[in-house]
Amino acid sequence: MSRHKYPIGYKFNKLTIIEFLGRKDDKSHHSYYRCQCECGKIIDVLTQHVQIQKSCGCAPRKMRKL
Repeated sequence: MSRHKYPIGYKFNKLTIIEFLGRKDDKSHHSYYRCQCECGKIIDVLTQHVQIQKSCGCAPRKMRKL
């Protein structure tokens, strides 16, 4: 069984997982995934934010109704 929560190549919204980075430093308990957006930009996303993150920021935000 893999120690990674999400497989490489899995797609959420506009982001595709391309690499598991693990922890960025020894002080942090958070692990990261490197993802590529449909626009081509590559970003690092916290593991717990992979399903929430919609894009790298290129997608326009929807206006909420008051």
